[in-house]
Amino acid sequence: MESEFAKLANEVVFVVDSDGKRGSPIKCTFGNGKSTVFDESAHFEEGQLLERDLPNGRTERYRVESAHYGAKFQEIPGRWSLQVVKVTSTGAPIGERSESRSRIVISNSSNVQVGTGNVQTVTQGLELLVQAIESAQVSPEERRDVKSLFSRLLSHPASIAVFGAVAGEISKKLINGQ
Repeated sequence: MESEFAKLANEVVFVVDSDGKRGSPIKCTFGNGKSTVFDESAHFEEGQLLERDLPNGRTERYRVESAHYGAKFQEIPGRWSLQVVKVTSTGAPIGERSESRSRIVISNSSNVQVGTGNVQTVTQGLELLVQAIESAQVSPEERRDVKSLFSRLLSHPASIAVFGAVAGEISKKLINGQ
């Protein structure tokens, strides 16, 4: 007899083997990077690929990031709790490139973070600062002084090491008044 929890499993996924072949369909719940499988005979491991067919005929592919088995507890059947991430056909996470990236985090500073996982980009942040300088309610001489100081900061070798070429481009815009 199917448990009440297993009845909640309204999605179907397929485990994809290393040859790209699909296994048997597995009923599950699915959403927000999580999937729960109420099938004690199933087995999942980190790195496995899952495919999910959509009603529009397309297929989405996910990689298992975390797989945890929870044993039966009273009326709750044994289950797999999976953390998944949507991937491209090559297995790379959506929104990321497959090549490696560097991550730089500066601690004890004024909210500076450069690297993967950022919501904001360095370019946008620096350009917002330039816009703020341009729209500040100060005299033209004060604006020129601030732009000069900011340009010197951005053209410093340490700034270029942290911000990269973006700092140099923003500095040039400040100097040229663009």
